[in-house]
Amino acid sequence: MNLDQEMETIGEYCRKLIEEDGVQPCDICLVYNGSNIRRRLETQVAPMLESLGVELSIQTNKPFSRSPRMLLATNGEVVAQPLFWLKAGDAKYARFGAEAPRQRVLQRLEDFGVKVLNVGRALPGGDPPRNAL
Repeated sequence: MNLDQEMETIGEYCRKLIEEDGVQPCDICLVYNGSNIRRRLETQVAPMLESLGVELSIQTNKPFSRSPRMLLATNGEVVAQPLFWLKAGDAKYARFGAEAPRQRVLQRLEDFGVKVLNVGRALPGGDPPRNAL
């Protein structure tokens, strides 16, 4: 698959998430690396999103600005890859497997307000998770 096909696939997948699956654009974030990817997102994916009434907002090196019809893209790092993410009430959780994440990852998650659940530990208060992040 070449980069043009990848951009088309990303745009089509975002369209499917928004139109067919009912995901709000503000709940989608594209994380990319490489300076040429930004240009491709702007020229190839943004027009597909505009046809849905969705703005592609590429934001880097600042706190994110959000609105309901804005899909965010940023050049960032993937902070952690837990087994899964949960949300209960306003709290966000990450659950890892048997191998605990490094201290740096734990600190970054804390910076983002994400709590780590150990394997076998229930959510505080027994609240059932509402939806995955």
